[in-house]
Amino acid sequence: MFHSIKSNIVMIGLCVSACAFVIIGGCHANKTNMNDISISEYLIQKVEKGNQNDFTTSLFLLSHLSLNENDIMKLNLMYQNEQDPIKKLFIVYTLYQRTMEKKYENDFIKLYPIGEQQKLIWKLSKYESQYISVSSPLQQRLADFAVTNKEAFSKLLSGYKYADGSDGDSLSDQIANIYKYNQEYVLEELKKNNIDLSEFGIK
Repeated sequence: MFHSIKSNIVMIGLCVSACAFVIIGGCHANKTNMNDISISEYLIQKVEKGNQNDFTTSLFLLSHLSLNENDIMKLNLMYQNEQDPIKKLFIVYTLYQRTMEKKYENDFIKLYPIGEQQKLIWKLSKYESQYISVSSPLQQRLADFAVTNKEAFSKLLSGYKYADGSDGDSLSDQIANIYKYNQEYVLEELKKNNIDLSEFGIK
């Protein structure tokens, strides 16, 4: 929703990561018949059968690719069958990114963890992925929803006291940005959590 120089840097990093990821995977072309499948099909196979790094990286890359109806159906089936709520969250993030369907938005917000549990999202996004990003793309998507969705904002804010480093910086920036658009419910939630507005550089 909000585009900046940071997003351009992320996209450059994404292209580098995508090329490296696919080239490395191409070393196993004889096993996967890489020449006979599309990049999206190859990445979906990695989501389905790869390790945690493959799973996370592939979903982030897929979230930026043009996917056909069959690709979406495969991802949706994986989403429906997945039992792990965190893995479901990563899959539904990609489904929303590629379809913008309201049902996936609602599921994403519902599945997003609260408080200290968000540390796992940050960890998987940074250290179990070859995707280059200042903060978790999932956190940014939640922040986008939080501009108009109070539940999304409440969940976003719940992770504030557990975030540090770049995660804390990006979360502070996101909250400050949301305040510009919805001051009333931002102030309401800050008061509930005993957080002062000045912590976000706002007077």
